[in-house]
Amino acid sequence: MDFVSFAAAALRSSAVLPGESFDSYWITNAPVQFGLKGVKCTFRFETAFADADDEASTLVNGDNRHTVYILWVSSCEDPSLLYSCRMDSKIDKVALRYGQRTPSILKSMIEGANMPSDDPRFTMINLIGEQEMGLFIRLCITPGDGPSALRLALRTPSAAEWKSHLLMFIQNLQNDLWKERWQRELLEKDALSMKSQIAQ
Repeated sequence: MDFVSFAAAALRSSAVLPGESFDSYWITNAPVQFGLKGVKCTFRFETAFADADDEASTLVNGDNRHTVYILWVSSCEDPSLLYSCRMDSKIDKVALRYGQRTPSILKSMIEGANMPSDDPRFTMINLIGEQEMGLFIRLCITPGDGPSALRLALRTPSAAEWKSHLLMFIQNLQNDLWKERWQRELLEKDALSMKSQIAQ
C-alpha cells in the first residue's frame, strides 16, 4: 500500500459531506521511538484560521483568512517533552499537497503506530534531532523501493504554551487519580456485597 492508497483508504473510512469538518480537532496516543528508547506520546491536533495579511498568522474571525493546522506532541510520562508543528495551508508542503484531507491523513498515519506489525496500515513514528527536532512517520508495509513517509519539522513551545501544557498535565494526573479512587471504591462495594451475600 503506497501513501496515495493509504490516504484514499483513510478518506473512505471517514467520508465527509460538504460543510462538515475533516477531523478538525482530535487527540490520540501512540508509541514513538525517541533515540534508543520508546516513549508513549499524546498527539493533539487543532485546526484554526489565520489572517492572510498577517505574517505571524494571528487567529481571527474575519473572511480574509486561511487554514492553519497545529499538531502538538507530548510525552504521556515526561512533562518536559513538548513540541508542536504548525502547518500553514498556503506555504506548508504537507498542507498544500493534501489540503482539507491533511487532518484525516495525519490522524490515520499516527494511529497506524497502534496497529499490529502485519497490518497494512502499520506505521512507525520517530522523534529525531537535537537542536532542530523533527517527526518522521512512515508506512512499514509498502511495495517498491521504500516506504512512504511524512516528515514534519517541530518547534519548542513558548513560555505561555509551557505553562498551559504543565497545567493540563497536572490536571490529567488528578483526573487519573480520581478515576482510580472511584474504581477502587466500586470494587470495595462489590466485595462487601459479595461478602454479605455469602454470609447469608
